[in-house]
Amino acid sequence: MSRFARLLFVFSTVASVAGCAGYQLGGVPPQEMVEITSIAVPTFHNDTQEPRIDVLFTNAVIGELQVDGTYQIGSLESADAVLQGTITRIERRQQRSVPSNTIRSRELGVRVQFSYLVRRNDATKELLLAGQLQGASEFFPLEEFEISERPVFPDAARDLALQLTAAITEGY
Repeated sequence: MSRFARLLFVFSTVASVAGCAGYQLGGVPPQEMVEITSIAVPTFHNDTQEPRIDVLFTNAVIGELQVDGTYQIGSLESADAVLQGTITRIERRQQRSVPSNTIRSRELGVRVQFSYLVRRNDATKELLLAGQLQGASEFFPLEEFEISERPVFPDAARDLALQLTAAITEGY
């Protein structure tokens, strides 16, 4: 190999490695969460009249946190922090009406209001993060309203889980 070829090889290797400097795999956590490596997620509290959505939303958030990989999901005894959440309100809004009858809905939207706290899981119970989010989805109502509305909650849970994961792992 000639001297020029060796110099070119060394230069291209250094340039390609230097180009990756500063990148890291996974999210860059907010400053408050830098020391946290594991998080416990107990079942969220449900302040609404909608049955069983607390477990649905909790499982959606745990799933998104696992996919993201920034934090390990731990037990209440061993985790560095605890994520507590409350489903505070469900809003249903008309998105589109039937042209001949504006009272009758052709499409409805559902928004689920949610508040959360992340606390250190030690003697201090220091508040690390807090906020409010909303998960949303739409559906087309059928004659059996409850049957047509029920599938909208997993979509809203996933929407909220994506937002909450971004808030906890990347700060936005």
